[in-house]
Amino acid sequence: MADRLIRCGMIGGQEPDLAVLSALHNQKLVDVVFVYDKDRAAVGIEIAEILGIPRFHTPEQLTAAANVECVVVGEPRDKYSTEIEILSRGGCKILNPSEALLELARIDPQRPSGDRDDTRTGTIDETFVALERLFDRKELLKFLLEVATQSTSSSAGSIMLYSSETRDLFIAYAVGLSERTVKRTRQKLGEGIAGKVAKTRSPMLVVETRNSEVYAEERDRVDIGTAISVPLLWENRLLGVLNVSVSRGDRQHDKKDLETLKTLSRRISRILYQSLKLDEVQVRHQEWRFRSTMGEIALKPISTQEKFAVLSRYLSELMGAETVEIYLNTTEGDWFVLG
Repeated sequence: MADRLIRCGMIGGQEPDLAVLSALHNQKLVDVVFVYDKDRAAVGIEIAEILGIPRFHTPEQLTAAANVECVVVGEPRDKYSTEIEILSRGGCKILNPSEALLELARIDPQRPSGDRDDTRTGTIDETFVALERLFDRKELLKFLLEVATQSTSSSAGSIMLYSSETRDLFIAYAVGLSERTVKRTRQKLGEGIAGKVAKTRSPMLVVETRNSEVYAEERDRVDIGTAISVPLLWENRLLGVLNVSVSRGDRQHDKKDLETLKTLSRRISRILYQSLKLDEVQVRHQEWRFRSTMGEIALKPISTQEKFAVLSRYLSELMGAETVEIYLNTTEGDWFVLG
């Protein structure tokens, strides 16, 4: 692949294929000319329709895909043997997902030319980066948020997650919002537009934001024209809220935009649920390791002071901290510091 616009197609529109679609769509040197899947309801087909990418559903349609340089074929590959044969006859280069992401890493225009290493070590490093992108659900969620903002011509958007412990929402992913807004924004259930949507579990299109009660509180952005919020639900569990907004001078949202986000929200909810479940498993594993290590330290035949020294080193490594201080409450009510 060279540093020029490359016409590329994609065969496979199921959820595992979305990471590749995300990478292709975000690559400035790639023009995605079609997405193919026999399943017209496939998530990749829905995303392609939202993005304005042609969708194919029969092998015969692939014969009309002229001047396509390469096609990324999803797994299992033998599922698409007929399609691969048709494309190969036209001289098209066939790539699997990991090969495609590796090629994209090499032609990335934002990557310094000095970093384009063709050595064996460089190739191995690029392969691991490609595989990480292929299985990174957080990157996939960011892509779907970008799709949500682009498809509705929004100037800003966010995915807010719901904390069942504090019963409020916080911003996990954002587009077009300041770092200050992302860090300080938290909304209780029933408060603000996102809080109200989360509480009622019903989507909302706000047209008159200036006069709306849900925008009554002080905000960083005062130029919001219209806004849409849609709940993110999976198996009757509230995961969060998807939000988009536009400035007053831009094209304003309508009911068609609301329907687009409702469709996207179902896809985002599924991926978000899987991501959160994975995070929960990792947290539980870390908790188990921490409790197990604490027990091992307690049983060591060393002094109490040495045990706390070992614990401090363990916590430092676990948290990536330079220093660790442990405060113990004495019987006299004072704090004794170890570290």
